[in-house]
Amino acid sequence: MPASVDARAAASALVTAFSGFQLTVRAGMGRSRLEWSLAYLLAPLESLAP
Repeated sequence: MPASVDARAAASALVTAFSGFQLTVRAGMGRSRLEWSLAYLLAPLESLAP
């Protein structure tokens, strides 16, 4: 991860998002929608990869 990324902020955001994902799974959200949401969430981090 580049030094320009605040690793603590990124980690905090991912932990928060994970809690939301747990709730949406329990609420019955479909797998394809969950996968799309996760890909959207991780896309900025993946674009930073060398």
